[in-house]
Amino acid sequence: GLVVTVDYPDETDLAEGFALLPTNGGRLTLPASTIAVSDTLNFRNRAGCHIEGQGAPGIDGATNTKLLWIGPTDGRPMLDMSGTRQCSVSRLGMFGRNQGAPSGASPNVVGILARGNPTYQGCFFNTLEHLHVQDFAVGVELGSGTDQVDSWTINKTFVYQGTTSTGIKVNSTNALTIAVTDTSVVGVGGSTPDEACGIHVVVGALKANNLNVPAGHF
Repeated sequence: GLVVTVDYPDETDLAEGFALLPTNGGRLTLPASTIAVSDTLNFRNRAGCHIEGQGAPGIDGATNTKLLWIGPTDGRPMLDMSGTRQCSVSRLGMFGRNQGAPSGASPNVVGILARGNPTYQGCFFNTLEHLHVQDFAVGVELGSGTDQVDSWTINKTFVYQGTTSTGIKVNSTNALTIAVTDTSVVGVGGSTPDEACGIHVVVGALKANNLNVPAGHF
């Protein structure tokens, strides 16, 4: 498939790279740098497409790719994977607040969002791997209601959120095969709101293997 390479750490080039990805088959390669992101990166309704950075901070050594959210806190996600099938995101970091801002998660900002039918195409067989996801209200949010969002794998990923935030949220009656392996979800969970926890399965099912979550943070 087509390989699109973003050469410069610039949001305009990043958005153009996403726009150039075909609907079926393709790879977007990101540079080893920090890229400020002020609006949602649209990865929706694609099949067999892949986003790959040069390494996730804290996982893959000194050379890494960071996406830093500087946009509004109105509920929009940094990366929208709704309607994707057999796609992957790997080897990069996603941060939900400007490094100069007060500590804690950005309110109402989601790191990675996925929805399926009826609004989008079915959202199946996707992989998140070698990611560092930090300081979002929800790090990874899969499904809503009866969305067809299923058969996802989250592997070798580090999720760090604020005490009033959620690391991974599963919220679809069709999400019956969400697999999380060799992953740490830390720094999350608190008494307010109730759903603030490392992993929040509203409806659906999650299968875990070698998952590190502090006690009481499910």
